[in-house]
Amino acid sequence: MSISKPDLKKLLVIGIALLVLITVAFLPTPSGLSEQGKNTIGLTVFFLILLIKRPVSMPVICFMLLGAMPLLRITEKFEFALKGFSNPVPYFCIASMCLSCAFVTVPLSNRFLRFLLTHFAKSTKSLILNIMICESIVATVISSVPSTAVFIAISLSILQTIDDEAKRKSIGRALILGNVFSNIIGGIATPAGSSLNMLTISILRDFTGNNVTFVQWTAVGLPLVIILIPVAWFLIIKIFKPAELNKEDIQSCIDKIQPPKKIARNEIAFMIIFGSAIVLWILSSWIRAIDITVVAIICASVCFLPGLNIISAKDFGEIARWDVFFIQGTALTIGACMQSNGVDKWLADIFFGKLPILPVFALIALCAVFVFVMLVLIPVAPAIISIFAAQFIAIAGLQGVSPVILVLVLAMCAKNCFLLPLDTVPIMGLQTGYFTIPEIMKPASLLQLLIVILLSAWIPVICRVTGII
Repeated sequence: MSISKPDLKKLLVIGIALLVLITVAFLPTPSGLSEQGKNTIGLTVFFLILLIKRPVSMPVICFMLLGAMPLLRITEKFEFALKGFSNPVPYFCIASMCLSCAFVTVPLSNRFLRFLLTHFAKSTKSLILNIMICESIVATVISSVPSTAVFIAISLSILQTIDDEAKRKSIGRALILGNVFSNIIGGIATPAGSSLNMLTISILRDFTGNNVTFVQWTAVGLPLVIILIPVAWFLIIKIFKPAELNKEDIQSCIDKIQPPKKIARNEIAFMIIFGSAIVLWILSSWIRAIDITVVAIICASVCFLPGLNIISAKDFGEIARWDVFFIQGTALTIGACMQSNGVDKWLADIFFGKLPILPVFALIALCAVFVFVMLVLIPVAPAIISIFAAQFIAIAGLQGVSPVILVLVLAMCAKNCFLLPLDTVPIMGLQTGYFTIPEIMKPASLLQLLIVILLSAWIPVICRVTGII
């Protein structure tokens, strides 16, 4: 029986990953690192190779990694390899996907978008800006993939109303790029905006004992979103110069967005459920008995109740991304192993050990640039956070600054992964055909430069004002 070329390529990737793992296992153990630490690094590289190339499904990759941990003596027993899955973060991801699916099934986003466009969209530029504002607001509390899918679908339906092909391509490039940027940027505003935010909060709590509340995170992230969205819009408009539409064309675009005139019972029910979730998330900043993940799980479960007709198991099955669950749990386990096996301090000493004591703003800028460079090599944000969080905590100790500052910088940079569109949200935009990889790189690089500057100036100040440090 012959093996097809695609399968041969996949087997080659697995073979290379295994070769790396075996080679590292037989190499001499470096000074300052234990054998378990050396094997942790080898298994992490093995994981990253498979994660980037995806020769098999994500759950299979995660199972391979978890099964190898006790064999390589990275963990004493297999149950210790499941530590990441006892963390609330993977379960928050599932609950968040449920709420996102429910949000997609009711026309709330269409109602809000039509309101914005009707009252504020007077030109092509304002049309794009209003869609970006609406999408970024939704992205603050809804997972990125479902919300991106909704707004790209809306944008494509708007573009179909433009008969002139040249105009359609010109506006489409700016509009779809606006979808991508606004969704990614909006996700840093609150802990509920991305599972990466919850992952970061969990790591800080487990590794440093610092508990960042919902309101504290929002105080850090929301002002950045308020600044970055108009800047992203300005860059898109100036670089790509979308064609202008007349008033009739704009009205035709607005008419394409037609939510039902009457608000249905399931829509009202979802607004009550989701509104309650947001209120409880905010109250959790002061009432410590309220757990963000528990709130998300209960509210998501209520959406399935018979009679409400908000979401069905079939609806959820079609939109759920179980890859996220497995990668979050596995990434948390890797991060814990790196810390327990001393890899974090060893790598921190290699990368930053010889650095002189830097001013906080310079250290933040250096770490932010480092993360963006790593995202080019490893364009998988959960892996970036889990692998480098322990190192950044160790670096903070060497430099005499709060670890919260550097881990927040790590999270904010990892979320803004759009220089090379290899993450899910940029890929969704790329697949529409309205922009190319070289076209996204110019506005993305300028945005990331601005993010470095903003984080350097903002993070130390807001962390002190809000009592995070």
